[in-house]
Amino acid sequence: MSASILDSVVNSFGASVLENLGKRLGISPAVVRAATPMIVGLVLSGIKRLTTRDGAADAYQSLMNGASNLVGSQDMDRFLQQTDPAKSTGLLDILTGDNSIEHVATNFAHKSGLDPQIDSDVAAKMLGMMTPAVLHQVDRYAKDHGLDMSGIASAIDDSSDALKSLGNLQSILDDSPGIADDIMRGLSKLSLIHI
Repeated sequence: MSASILDSVVNSFGASVLENLGKRLGISPAVVRAATPMIVGLVLSGIKRLTTRDGAADAYQSLMNGASNLVGSQDMDRFLQQTDPAKSTGLLDILTGDNSIEHVATNFAHKSGLDPQIDSDVAAKMLGMMTPAVLHQVDRYAKDHGLDMSGIASAIDDSSDALKSLGNLQSILDDSPGIADDIMRGLSKLSLIHI
């Protein structure tokens, strides 16, 4: 029996990749390791939700093409060390739907149980850097297993218990915490981040 999509994607981020990512973000590699399954879970939850909406096939293809264009032929470590978090805002827009990236980052920082090690700025950077890599790994999983969008949705359903154990991921994707910020503020904030 092959590994679940959640396990497969989480395991694609090797120890050295996560250690280097922690150094780039200025946080402990242990915190990055703890956050990785949740970030993968958020992306998978966003994909699953996307597959139930009108125009799902086009949006799904746009996600996979966008990730492929960003990651290219780079290995995971090189990509995460060089990527600009602001370049993935289009992918994050598709995954977060009506919520802003800033809200999702704030929710992640406060609901992951990893604060104060991960504040909303670090969460925004992590999401901006890791989302294309996660999507790239989901696309690789799909190709390796001969799955189309419906097959990926089923694979995500098969991991539903494991996803639930990561917390209320839909709440992180959907809730608007406190002050209403529009998407442009979130995008501007990301574009001003220099790591």
